[in-house]
Amino acid sequence: MRHLARLTLILALAGCQQTLHLYETTHDAAVSAAGGQSGKAGTGGSPFDGGSYDGHCNGAGTALTVTPDNPKMAIVLDRSTSMNQSFNGSQSQSQLIAALTALDAQVGAYQPPRPTISFFFVDFPSEDPSACAGQSSCCASSVRTDWAMFKQKVSLCATSSSCASSDNRPTKDALATAETALMNAGGQVGQRYILLITDGEPGGQCATPDDCDAFISEIGTLTDARLSIITLPNDPRNLDCFNYATFTPPQPVSDATGLAGAVSAFMQSAACNATLSPAPPPGADLHVTFGPDNAPINPDRANGWSYDGSGRFRLRGTACSNQVAQSGWSTLKVSLGCGSGH
Repeated sequence: MRHLARLTLILALAGCQQTLHLYETTHDAAVSAAGGQSGKAGTGGSPFDGGSYDGHCNGAGTALTVTPDNPKMAIVLDRSTSMNQSFNGSQSQSQLIAALTALDAQVGAYQPPRPTISFFFVDFPSEDPSACAGQSSCCASSVRTDWAMFKQKVSLCATSSSCASSDNRPTKDALATAETALMNAGGQVGQRYILLITDGEPGGQCATPDDCDAFISEIGTLTDARLSIITLPNDPRNLDCFNYATFTPPQPVSDATGLAGAVSAFMQSAACNATLSPAPPPGADLHVTFGPDNAPINPDRANGWSYDGSGRFRLRGTACSNQVAQSGWSTLKVSLGCGSGH
């Protein structure tokens, strides 16, 4: 049987009193696995979620202002010749087409009128050797912001001889190009992201003097941009460079399903964050609803919301993908306290 204890904490704030209700709950694994929709206080939550489900409410709380992030993300996609190999010997889909498919499913989910990520797209090596200052395919492409055009260009490169093909992976140049695009776009500190999808370490005929050292050095110059590296199947020795960069460990995937999941998770990590104001204290009695019917969202680090105690709020899992990604932040409501309890 679920244990529920209610404590009332009276705080003196700025000459007035504010009552915060803190709820101690045990974890119900079955309900949590089902998405935490039991209607009980704290379902699926944890002490770190900073609040409880509003099943105990019968009044209105104090509305908080929810200011969503305005994230900017650069997608850096390897299109070297090895990316045309298939996953696990399957002939149905190449790694490159699988990457485009995974990206296509997510990019559209986070563009207007839904929560907006400002995207920038870079592929490497460049399809235009003349752009590489005399070093054939030793640079990245120019930045694009139109996903449909970028996808079409890369798809044609994968299926025809319309683009230059190369074994080179000028990853350092691609990373630098992405960083420049993000910095030129401006935006808030902490809201810039780079997603690198590749099937091997930097290399080829572009060493100046060493591709791996140059790549690691470039990571060190990133200005407040969170980098995620998704690596696809290849010779494991080709990942040594990423493994050395322990501050940015690679995320290996072994098939198209794993790739799609990794891309989705990274998009959510950028798209579903906001700031609450005024910032509630840690452990505050927060109540979150969504949509015209004010459907409740549980505190749940898998498929609900979490709060860090200092103003930063995040939607996770299905609460991000099924609710916010479909209609934006405009109908999300967060309140502090909710009147008298049962």
